Amino acid sequence: MIRFLSVACVLLGLGCLYFAWTAVDTAHRERDRAEAAEAEARACEIAARPAHVAQSPNPLEQPPIPVPAERTAQSRDADPTSHLQAIDERLAQLEVAVGALQAQPTDQPSVNALDTPESIAKAFRAISNVPEERARRVQLLERFLDMFPNDPGAADMLEKLIAEHLYSNRSLALTALDKYGARIVNDISALDGLRANVLIQNRRFDEGRSYYERVLRAASDEPARADASFKFAYSYMQEGRLDEAKAQFENLIARYEHVTSPYLTSTIQGAKNQLVLIEQYKAKKKD
Repeated sequence: MIRFLSVACVLLGLGCLYFAWTAVDTAHRERDRAEAAEAEARACEIAARPAHVAQSPNPLEQPPIPVPAERTAQSRDADPTSHLQAIDERLAQLEVAVGALQAQPTDQPSVNALDTPESIAKAFRAISNVPEERARRVQLLERFLDMFPNDPGAADMLEKLIAEHLYSNRSLALTALDKYGARIVNDISALDGLRANVLIQNRRFDEGRSYYERVLRAASDEPARADASFKFAYSYMQEGRLDEAKAQFENLIARYEHVTSPYLTSTIQGAKNQLVLIEQYKAKKKD
């Protein structure tokens, strides 16, 4: 943030410098025109005086030589690069200053210097969610998982690491899951569900669905099975197999439509929404 503000201040300074130069140049031109007009007026006044007055040897009576306005403008414009060179030199100095600011190390602590779960988590939260900071976020998450795999927050950090990789390089999400998953996620069904999602995001649909089937067999409660069934059906939509997706969503609705549970009600409504989208997509495809 400090670096951004510094660069913004520099750019603002450049704009102010340009407008100041424009104002000064305009003022100079107006002054030259005024001086030329005054000189011309005085010359006319001298020419209108009697001859003996006009020929007075008193130097104070001698009129200044008038300088035509066009010559004044030419004298200023004869070397237009004089002002531009000054501006260019100043711009070059400011560019050097901007480069120095960008090269300065930030006030963020080194990843290797962080040695507690709290310090790593704090540093992670302090990073802005922009692509340029992705490498540092990944480093912090990996350091947390390497050093504190048994921390209560490790599972959440693993999900964040997988999300980072899915956004930029999906194959690395599988690598991270292979490296940390078994060490951190103690619930086998939760680990299978996570792997199913990562596989499907890597377009390995059949493998991903096989893990959702494992979740369906091992899940201990209906909300977990309903959630796995929904994701199983949705994977067919992701693959573009709309008829299979429709059949799976209809099975899910038939199984849980009459069960009174807020979570299941939400899941069923989501399945109905997907059926509407499938029909809309099919109609659009026919058109």
